[in-house]
Formats: sequence, C-alpha cells, structure tokens
Amino acid sequence: MCVEYDLVFIKDFSNTLQNQNILLSHVNFSLVDLSIDFILKLDKNISFINNKEMSVSSKPHDLQGLLLIATKSFVKSRFYNDDLIPNSMASKLYENWLINAAKDKNRFFISDNQSRCFLIFSKTNDNKGVIIELIAVDENYKKQGFGKSLIETLIEYSINNDYEYISVLTQFNNFEAIKLYSKFGFSYKNLIPIYHYWRIGR
Repeated sequence: MCVEYDLVFIKDFSNTLQNQNILLSHVNFSLVDLSIDFILKLDKNISFINNKEMSVSSKPHDLQGLLLIATKSFVKSRFYNDDLIPNSMASKLYENWLINAAKDKNRFFISDNQSRCFLIFSKTNDNKGVIIELIAVDENYKKQGFGKSLIETLIEYSINNDYEYISVLTQFNNFEAIKLYSKFGFSYKNLIPIYHYWRIGR
C-alpha cells in the first residue's frame, strides 16, 4: 500500500553533485538545510566538574517549561528555512517533537531543575552510541554554561552506560552549536544536504 504525503524530506548522505543535480532539477524539490554530522569518540578517563545540577530521565519533570523554550529555539532549522512552512507551524513541529519524545520510552531528557535548558537523546541504530536529537537553552540563560553542562552530563551518562560515541547533526550556520561541540572534541564526519519535496509544488 502506498501512502501519499504532502511533504517528504531526503537526507543525501553521499552528498554528490549528481544527486544535487537530479534533485534540484525537479521543481518540487528545494534544498532547505546543510547539516554537519559530528561525532565524539568517548574516553572512559574523561571527567568533569559540572557546576549545574542536571538530571537524566525518560520523562521531563516539567514538560510545559521545556515547551516554552522550544517555541523560541531552532530558528536556524530546515522547517524555518522552508518558505512553505509558516513560522507558527515550524514552532508547533518542535512542540510536537517534545510531546512525542516524552511518550517514547526510547528517548531520554537531560534538564536542570528549573527548566532553563534541555537535551533529548536516544540510542543509535547500532546500539553502540547515542545521538543528540534536540538541545536548547532558554534565551534568558544563554552564555551561562547551561549548554556546556548538558553536554558534560550526556558524556558522563554515556561513559557510565558503556556507549562508545555520541553523534549529533547541526546546521552549518549554527556557529554557536559548532563552537560548543568543537570545544568538547567532536570531530567532523560528513556534510549532509537535506531536501524537502512538496507534492503540491512550489
């Protein structure tokens, strides 16, 4: 059975010129994002002095507080870059992402006890690593070390649970995130173009 969708997204992991020409020659395709794939190979000897109290759980203790952060975050993402998706709908997509993640036993949250930041992660397909799905800090608390503490907590959790690596995708123009990951030794793995295909046309 074939199901019809209004929107389909494609990640071009091979990132070849041939693929780009084929996809962009079709009027309904558009390039909406260039994502950098980062990876951190974990060293069991790593340790941190984390000055922010963070907790790891399968359900957030304050979902409403995290939803407020989500509505003002991720503005560099592909959903905001697509001119066929209103900003209000793009914001709603991330709200739904959080709500669904809170119901999914295979996703985990890291946050502080005042809901000033959060990180969502899950296992990779090979079960050897974890992947960062979303990370955000309340705009009123940026540049205060909360992003750093979220990553430190994830690294410690991953080492304690015998994972080998952490993977994350971030937008090529999200310089703040790139700087944060680089500080922790994440290395560049791949550049992945992401395309949107609209059945209704552009």
